[in-house]
Amino acid sequence: MPKVTGINITVSRGTPLAWPVALLFTIVGLGMMVFGWPVVIPMGDGGVGDTIADIIMLGVALAITVPAWVIFLLVVIRGFQKRRRVVVDVPGELAEPPSDHDPAVVAVLHGEGKPGRTAVAGTVLDLAHRNQLEVEEYGDRLVVRVREHAEGATEGEKLVIGGLRENAEPNGDVVGPPVFQDKARWWRAFRRDARQRATVAGLAQPVIPYIGLTLVLIFTAVGLSLMLFDHILVFIGLILFANGFPHLMGLASGYRLTLAGNELRARWEAFARYLEAQGSVRAVGPAAVAIWGPNLAYGVVLGQAPRAARPLMPGVPEEDERVAEEVVSQTWTSEG
Repeated sequence: MPKVTGINITVSRGTPLAWPVALLFTIVGLGMMVFGWPVVIPMGDGGVGDTIADIIMLGVALAITVPAWVIFLLVVIRGFQKRRRVVVDVPGELAEPPSDHDPAVVAVLHGEGKPGRTAVAGTVLDLAHRNQLEVEEYGDRLVVRVREHAEGATEGEKLVIGGLRENAEPNGDVVGPPVFQDKARWWRAFRRDARQRATVAGLAQPVIPYIGLTLVLIFTAVGLSLMLFDHILVFIGLILFANGFPHLMGLASGYRLTLAGNELRARWEAFARYLEAQGSVRAVGPAAVAIWGPNLAYGVVLGQAPRAARPLMPGVPEEDERVAEEVVSQTWTSEG
């Protein structure tokens, strides 16, 4: 979010404001502008001097705001053009994972900004590989045990561990399939954490860049303030609106991959093709993480290990079901 200090404006990469805060800023700011605007309309006293002054102020305001909007639109258009570029210099297959990002972030890449429920399954297997969980299979019966020292390195991992503990029997065993018996109330928070970490890593961003839109609206507010500086209600409303509306748009627009994200996604897809060609993880169950380690965790989120993924995927609230299934339906046509 932009931070103004004196005459310097510092912009840092981050995440949008929470829905309630962004909505509050937008509504309050819009309300203040609507209620304060009638007192703004009569400018000057009708004299020639006041008319000329008004025209000059309007010209200065347009000189500040119009270039800002033009630059913003050009940046947005260029961003979409970059996104459509074909990634080159990627081999047909990669025998090793191309980065050390955790499965949830890889799920964001694989889903092009929309992580599916396989992200949870991959996280469970990654935790098991790191000795935070135990995963055992007895025929069709699956048992997951959360170790006492299990904490989770990210907010998403903590949510998964908490979800498993909620489903545990009195002896501490989580028995499946599925291991998540109830719909995961924490699914949205898990997905948000994965997207935020991908955003901080420079791999994803809102479809509508809220930082750029915030800056443009601030420039617009500054330009209009030249004419409205003595109308405090409208001016404050403009500032609130400029800080709330862009974040609201960023949240509503969803996420897309950056150029760096698309390049890394192409490499992860090359690793997925390697797993597909090997066929080593396609038919194994979750307990095989003891043998295959990270390859199984990544194979799950890349759609190459459906048998290991299915019993570890949570149910999600009905309104999220379509989004949660999008990525899965793209790759799971059969177990091969």
